[in-house]
Amino acid sequence: LVTGDYEIEERMMLESQVVHEGRIIDTSRALNDVVVGKGPLSRIITLDTFIDEHYFATFSGDGLIISTPTGSTAYSLSAGGPIVSPAVEMILLTPICPHTFYSRPVVIAPTQRIRIIIRPRFDVVSFTVDGQHGFSLQANDEIIVSRSTCRTRLIKVSGRHFFDVIREKMGLTNLL
Repeated sequence: LVTGDYEIEERMMLESQVVHEGRIIDTSRALNDVVVGKGPLSRIITLDTFIDEHYFATFSGDGLIISTPTGSTAYSLSAGGPIVSPAVEMILLTPICPHTFYSRPVVIAPTQRIRIIIRPRFDVVSFTVDGQHGFSLQANDEIIVSRSTCRTRLIKVSGRHFFDVIREKMGLTNLL
């Protein structure tokens, strides 16, 4: 860094709002992901999902991860999501242990907005942002997620490409 052999890379972020009884009770930003998931003793949770106010799907399972390309290599990857280059601006929805025979991650445009409604049940539903900030949700609470107007600036050492890092971290060298 002292020699100036680096670049500044900008990454998209997400903004989330939690709505309880028609009132916004939390607004947060995430570099990696926003997660709506079951609590520690819960069984399956059910989430109604809308994209740009159009009903998309009802997810039943352990939850749903909404991530950025940066977050695609974190929790989303562990849940079966794809690796997404940070050069691609998009929002990724990855179901967590879905209770269905067919449920795959979904990629949407960064301009689209996701609204999730917690279906009434007797289970605890948790909400976390980048695994740091979080709390419990109640039946009929809504989570709204969209691309943030803020961006994160990261220092990238010159000469190190995203796919070099992925290959090393995933142990993808000399597979043949």
